[in-house]
Amino acid sequence: MKISVKPNLLKYLALGAGALGLLLRWLLYATGTDDQGMLLRSHPSQYLLWLLSAAALAGAYLLTRSITGPERYDDCFHTSALSGVGCLLAAAGILITTISNMSDPPDSVTLIMWILGYGAAAALAVAGFCRLAGMKPSFLFYVVLSAYFAVRMVCQYRQWSSDPQLQDYCYQLLACVALMITAYHHAAFGTELGSHKSLWFFSLAAVFLCCLCLAGPGDQLFYLGSGIWAFTGLSSLTPRARRQRPDLNLEESAPEEE
Repeated sequence: MKISVKPNLLKYLALGAGALGLLLRWLLYATGTDDQGMLLRSHPSQYLLWLLSAAALAGAYLLTRSITGPERYDDCFHTSALSGVGCLLAAAGILITTISNMSDPPDSVTLIMWILGYGAAAALAVAGFCRLAGMKPSFLFYVVLSAYFAVRMVCQYRQWSSDPQLQDYCYQLLACVALMITAYHHAAFGTELGSHKSLWFFSLAAVFLCCLCLAGPGDQLFYLGSGIWAFTGLSSLTPRARRQRPDLNLEESAPEEE
């Protein structure tokens, strides 16, 4: 049996699942630690989080398989104040996180992450003004953003790999993957090669995962801004209405013969 959910409802289902996951993760860190600060493996929130995550991601994948939409960029991304503000909030989150995480001296990977962090913040700011003004941003802006998410993931994983508790970083890692691929699909739309179902799936996955990252260790401001960007940056699935030109009646306009 084929299950169909309206795309607008699907957005809020993903957001609701993320809010529930955030509550469960907050309860885990608030009530599920031992005397040494280690998470209890037998805590109910652990099992509920894994079940919710599997159900939310699998559901998002299945329910976005039938999504289709227009091909023209102007039809896919209309002028939107909400999307523009979402880009600006994500830019602010990335910029503040980059500045606050700067250390001296950095290694080569960290230095690249800093440079890309400033570039990604600038790219998102420009993309935000383009959405506000109804213009098409260059796909290169989203290429820079995707590269930033990728390098940040690699840089952060070097710290996460020494953490024995998977809950401390698994959702942050998955959120970076979803954000990276979301930015890639935005770049694909900039070259008229975008896929609505892929953009919707990875965007909704990013929304869900970023919500969970707001509890526990990590850069909450980064995930908050990035999650808002993913939620507000979804493509439109209905083409924009265009004014129809009136048909010319050449017979009435032709001069009468004497």
